Amino acid sequence: MADVQRAVKNESTAVSPLAGVINLSMVLKDVGLPDMTFGDWIAPIEPKVQGTWNLHQATVHNKELDFFILLSSCSGVIGQWGQANYAAANTFLDAFVHFRRQQGLVASVIDLGVMGDVGFVSQNQGIRENLDRIGMYILREQDLLNALILALKRSSLAPSATAGQICGQNSDMTYRNPSQVLLGLNSTSPISSPLNRVPWRRDARMSIYHNTAISDNSGGYQYGRAKAQSSQSDDLRAKLASMANNEDKIAAIARSLAAALAAFLIKDDDSIALNRPLEQLGLDSLIALEIRNWIRQKLKVEISTTSIMQSSSLCRLAEDIIGLLTGASCSTDAAC
Repeated sequence: MADVQRAVKNESTAVSPLAGVINLSMVLKDVGLPDMTFGDWIAPIEPKVQGTWNLHQATVHNKELDFFILLSSCSGVIGQWGQANYAAANTFLDAFVHFRRQQGLVASVIDLGVMGDVGFVSQNQGIRENLDRIGMYILREQDLLNALILALKRSSLAPSATAGQICGQNSDMTYRNPSQVLLGLNSTSPISSPLNRVPWRRDARMSIYHNTAISDNSGGYQYGRAKAQSSQSDDLRAKLASMANNEDKIAAIARSLAAALAAFLIKDDDSIALNRPLEQLGLDSLIALEIRNWIRQKLKVEISTTSIMQSSSLCRLAEDIIGLLTGASCSTDAAC
């Protein structure tokens, strides 16, 4: 707070008065909520929550500000795997703009999607590739600059126009806040395709987009392929029940896991080796979450993403699953 107050106080010696405030802070500490420590939780919270509050307190009496812009994220609107802490911080920013506007103060927020050519993602190629793989739409620098221009204009609108409002017409209740600018909530493949794994795919607010048709031959092929794989894995538990020994069960689970992983990574089934280290297959924390959800859905087994990430191969992971299914430890030496 002292640094913020010092910066604002130095305005008196500046050539021109303080025009406005922009908070661009971001700290990531991705971890699943069950494994999240208080330190993990607070790391992304403090810069956005406490930092924004400090900026507010230091400038709250300055009625001459032209803008007060907060850079938030789409994660605060639709959530993101392993980012409950970061999503909470961004949801606070959205609400804080409502709070300031109700007080008659300038404020606006940009809920930003994935930036591809500048910033954090551009400096982490692995993360960029994973986001491309699940179908996330990648924004460019010009998109952010355009949003910034809009946020500047929306920051100083009349309070009655910018305070968050619940509007109802024919029993259709919607929340509207013109001072909240959201961009990047899009995907590169139809949301109805099983290959589309964006976080908001099952969000009821996005249900209208499930009617979007697949417009190209590649998408149509991938949809049919994934749908066939889904049908084949639906009866996996029935197949396991008909098998007499654990070695056959482990091999069947490993093959099904390989098919699922190939669909998630948009690769051919033949490229997924059952005994190859998972990290060499392209498994990361996001894909591990998908695999965990697949295991939960198809086998009714709860296994942590940490256990999945630590498995040395799909065969080893299949062994762990059989252990959870049967309550016994099995050997995979001759299974795969």
